[in-house]
Amino acid sequence: MSASVSKGPSTPGEIAEFQGLYGSFHVSEVLLQKIWLRQQFATLQARTTDGDPIVIRSPGRWNRLAGPDFQAARLIIGEKPVTGAIEVHFRAQAWTQHHHDRDPAYDEVVLHVVLFPPEAGQAHAKTSKGRRIPTLVLIDLLWCDLEEYAEEEAVATLAGRDAMPVLEELLGLEEQARIAFLAESMERRWREKVRFARLRVDRLGWSDACHQTALEILGYRQNRVAMLRLASRWSHQMWKTAPPSMDEALASAQEEWATRGVRPANHPRRRVGQYASWMRSVPDWPDRLRAFPLAEDGVAGSQNSRTVTSLRRVLHCKEFRARIASDLLAGAVSGTRLDTLVVDLVLPFMAAAGRDEAAFPQWRVWYPGDMPEWLREAARHLSPGEGRAPLHNGLLQAVFGRLLEGLRRESGRG
Repeated sequence: MSASVSKGPSTPGEIAEFQGLYGSFHVSEVLLQKIWLRQQFATLQARTTDGDPIVIRSPGRWNRLAGPDFQAARLIIGEKPVTGAIEVHFRAQAWTQHHHDRDPAYDEVVLHVVLFPPEAGQAHAKTSKGRRIPTLVLIDLLWCDLEEYAEEEAVATLAGRDAMPVLEELLGLEEQARIAFLAESMERRWREKVRFARLRVDRLGWSDACHQTALEILGYRQNRVAMLRLASRWSHQMWKTAPPSMDEALASAQEEWATRGVRPANHPRRRVGQYASWMRSVPDWPDRLRAFPLAEDGVAGSQNSRTVTSLRRVLHCKEFRARIASDLLAGAVSGTRLDTLVVDLVLPFMAAAGRDEAAFPQWRVWYPGDMPEWLREAARHLSPGEGRAPLHNGLLQAVFGRLLEGLRRESGRG
């Protein structure tokens, strides 16, 4: 992953420009700090560049003022307990570029956290007193591609956002122009999801990429990080051969589970229990997914069908949904969470396995999953027949994608 780094005029610290599917996107150093703060990486595999294991007891207190990025972090490096500050950068050379090696304010730093590995022959960071500081490289420990982290941060910002400006913009277009715009936005969202699926497969392998994504979706927004930590602690193979008990699973992220304000259906114990039941019934479900039969015979005919209802009929969506629920998930998941699994896992991963042409029509007309009501309401105004046509995933994704693009432009991220 290549990046150019520069000072952002409206973003504290530095920003880095990366190449994504649709051109460049920008990531603030603040996002890296949040990844460290929330421990959103494979912490169990964390080692210094010298090979010493790192146990993170506490990531420290986030410092948004001058000085090191985190204060009072508690770590074990090798076998030595240490307490002190943490400094986060994109690249190791930023330590000297920012003159931290001459600044006594950084003498308490006990770990230099960087995204990319140091260049060959590059010296370690040192304090103004000459003490050598261990370095941790994040890039190979991240749960997913950095672009996904950036998107997730943008998605969180969208919560409760007013969709009216986007709705007014779209309703102001001629009907055919609006249809074309939404179709383009829809396909763009699909390509992003398929790309993220492929990146996860490249990083983790097929089975663990499926395993990680399934747990993340079951966690929904409140508990996705805790579920990702659970997936990092117990791989798919480990879960097959020696699955964790419920107490072990919950203890793996005990300080991160959100229960306040969480509906009973989304309680961590229930969602972890769903996955445990799923794995007991269909332990090889990722392999089944790779070869799961898809209604490919309906793809050609779907191009001539004009309504969502007729497209669903041609593509046998109702039957396909029932087969997924029974043959792939063994009845462990139902309702809108099942539909979210289909649009965010089943179909994008099928496309990543080489069945893009057959999977996209299904994804486009699929039933809405866990989408917020404000987004559904905006989409209803754009639905044909004065909102009487059934809402479908493609339309919701198109509107959501347009909101994300607007947010990225506002924040200077692309």
